[in-house]
Amino acid sequence: MHVSILGYESFMPEHEVDNDFFEIDPKRLKRGMFAGAHLRRHVERETCSAMLAQATRKLIDRFSLDVETDIDLMMTHVNLGDQFFSGHGLILAKMIGAKPKFIYDLENSGCISFVFMAQLAQTLMQQGMVKTALLGCAQAAGGRIYSHPDLRGKPQASIPGDGCGVAYLRAGSESPILSVETCSYPEYSEDMEIVYPDGRKWWEPGIGPFSVKFDRSKIAKVITRGNAMVPGAVHAACRPLGIAPKDIDFLVTNQPNTLFLRNWREALELPPERHLNTFSQYGNLFGAAIPVTLSEATRDQVLFDGARVCLAGFSHAGDYAGALIYQHGRRYSEA
Repeated sequence: MHVSILGYESFMPEHEVDNDFFEIDPKRLKRGMFAGAHLRRHVERETCSAMLAQATRKLIDRFSLDVETDIDLMMTHVNLGDQFFSGHGLILAKMIGAKPKFIYDLENSGCISFVFMAQLAQTLMQQGMVKTALLGCAQAAGGRIYSHPDLRGKPQASIPGDGCGVAYLRAGSESPILSVETCSYPEYSEDMEIVYPDGRKWWEPGIGPFSVKFDRSKIAKVITRGNAMVPGAVHAACRPLGIAPKDIDFLVTNQPNTLFLRNWREALELPPERHLNTFSQYGNLFGAAIPVTLSEATRDQVLFDGARVCLAGFSHAGDYAGALIYQHGRRYSEA
């Protein structure tokens, strides 16, 4: 059985932030690990659940969905949640009036969560447990963390942007997933950490915002891992199809910075116009980057029927990686 990705939609906060907002030496914004973003959106009062609902309503209208019967499975990934308890999928279902059979919040796998969710949805459909799925990824660290006055001067503060993207999947061959590969690397699971200025644990009371710790030795290791993991995942996804990465029509990845974007497309021998991204206008959208970029590419009519589209990336300090290839918008024939 084939499983198809039928379409994408996105929602971006209204508040646009340029580089003048950050207290960073302009030279540092032009080179290195934390360079290249010119604009980004920051949440102000928006919740991640509300952003997901806004994007989902666009999908509902576009495909004329009956929310009570046309969404069997709902999965969400949010990197900085609205609350600790119910999860965003349950709140999203409440907001749009949906009654899914299954609701899962996939809170690991970070920047590559969309591929992991699509793989899980495909598995459940092939087992006959569901026929349709709504996937959603939202990011809010830009406005919720790095807009704080105490953090604006950190080099990494200018990179995150906020927003969300959603996708609708259905059993069938309209726009089928052809191959998917995912990997987990437990040995890197503790290489990214949240720190507070007073050294407290995140659950302990105190004063002062937290941030993600980056030191030079870890940055070098993450760059080395990322440079290898993403091309490796793409090659692995291409192998069952008997194609090379250069045979891919479009590559869409997570977008940590311009350094990774350049290195990945060069390693895969793809020209810039075939590696789609929204980094310059939205910054690093973490898990939301892939569906947001595909939503914009759909809106701008960049994707053509029959195109092989590869979604790939890695997360955090290299603990998860994956790649998925699907054929866009044309019924697939194995013949």
